[in-house]
Amino acid sequence: MNGVPGSHQKQPAPDLAPVHTNTFASSRCAEPATHGPANNASTQHEAGASPPEPGAAQPAGGPTRNLGQKWTEEEEGELVRLVVDDDHRERMLGEGIAHNDWPALAVHFGRVREGRCPGNGVRHKYWTLEHGDAGDGAEGGKTRRRHYTKTPYKLLIVTALERLPGQVGTVKEILDTIAATPAYKSDLDWSVHKGSKTYPKWHVNCSRQLGRHPKLFERAGQRKRKRGAMPLWKLRQEKLVEQRKHKLSTKTAMPFLGKKHG
Repeated sequence: MNGVPGSHQKQPAPDLAPVHTNTFASSRCAEPATHGPANNASTQHEAGASPPEPGAAQPAGGPTRNLGQKWTEEEEGELVRLVVDDDHRERMLGEGIAHNDWPALAVHFGRVREGRCPGNGVRHKYWTLEHGDAGDGAEGGKTRRRHYTKTPYKLLIVTALERLPGQVGTVKEILDTIAATPAYKSDLDWSVHKGSKTYPKWHVNCSRQLGRHPKLFERAGQRKRKRGAMPLWKLRQEKLVEQRKHKLSTKTAMPFLGKKHG
């Protein structure tokens, strides 16, 4: 009697235990097998989409992290400074970045748009900061570009560089020379540029003209200082003479359209 119940009690124990243990173990092993790669893939996907490392390669979602969000006043001021201040742009974005490299600026602000022109949104934002929104100061929502100065900004820069030694100078030296010219004082708009807390409007416009006319103004190295180096701009006198001759020849070659007398 003791042997039979003993054998009867021992038999189910080994039979049930392995079955229960094996099924539970197999289910636990199956879970990591199915969920492990998925978790790894999702982790890699998330890491690839928005890596916390600032020095890592740009992720797929990194350049578009702020797309669609409203610009802050700090971002607007920084955009103006990056466009106007060559020294600050080189310090923040590296060497060789032009003031109108809108794709590079779009990556910096996380506002890259899909398509052939990824920097169009940033370019349009800067244009709005410079000229105002549509309808500002106009009836019916219409707006037009208004130039405050009677003298073109390009001519202001040419005059300043012609007065500097070697016709070479930094942006600050050029602006200081323009401001010190009595004939141009009435042309300078000292009101603060929209989006900037310190830069006058004529500073911004003159600084932009340096990059818009590479045939007339060229980079001539850098001038070292304690906090870094300031880019130098040189007037290409030979190109200036060519442009003046071309304008003069164009005027003399134009046919007389008025009424002849006598």
